[in-house]
Amino acid sequence: MENFEDSEDKVQRSLTLPLISIGLILGYFVSQALSFIIAGQITGRVLQEMSSAAKFISISGNAFLWIIISTIIIKILRLPKYDSKKIDEQWTFYIIGVLLLYTSMILFGYLAQEVGFTPKKQDVAKQVIQMSETSIFLVILGPALLIPIVEELLFRSLLYRSLKFSLSPLLAAIISASLFGFAHIEPDTIPQLIIIGLILSYVYEKSGSIIIPIALHATNNFVTIIILVYFPKLSGV
Repeated sequence: MENFEDSEDKVQRSLTLPLISIGLILGYFVSQALSFIIAGQITGRVLQEMSSAAKFISISGNAFLWIIISTIIIKILRLPKYDSKKIDEQWTFYIIGVLLLYTSMILFGYLAQEVGFTPKKQDVAKQVIQMSETSIFLVILGPALLIPIVEELLFRSLLYRSLKFSLSPLLAAIISASLFGFAHIEPDTIPQLIIIGLILSYVYEKSGSIIIPIALHATNNFVTIIILVYFPKLSGV
């Protein structure tokens, strides 16, 4: 009887946890839009007229709020546990992740050039450059620190782990990485973001620590910001 109940509970959780995870991810992005509306009410400006500083403060504040929310929910939910590797092993996978990340970017850039695909210039990239002229601190705080933390908690620590209740690590990685890519809305970046999501899931699975994909995600965003701000010609913006 106990085995049957345990099996029934596992089946139920394998269905409900991914739905809860997706709901929370939607909640995060919806609240980001709401934070812009609130900032607009405070500043008396519509989104198009809002300063880059106001936008980045909204992004950072929303991300910080969702770091707290997702951390609490992850603790409450009984998700599959990881056996964390030793520190030196964890950071070995960080280095592997960096190599995989930038190798994939080089290959993606080469293939895009070969097929004549030219990504559109992103509004976010332009805003990063504009905001850096006022406060590089806000740029680094939001996109390079808080956003990687909240996105890894939601997409890897929550969604990926919840999918593993009923799916293989590979299939769970593919689904979570795909949602990670499409959630960012920018159509031209979706393929590359899916690849990044797969790499982040891989280092999470192998290291057993959410700190490693957070560090890798933050490294990628930080390097991207530095290139956008100080070497804009390399970014094509």
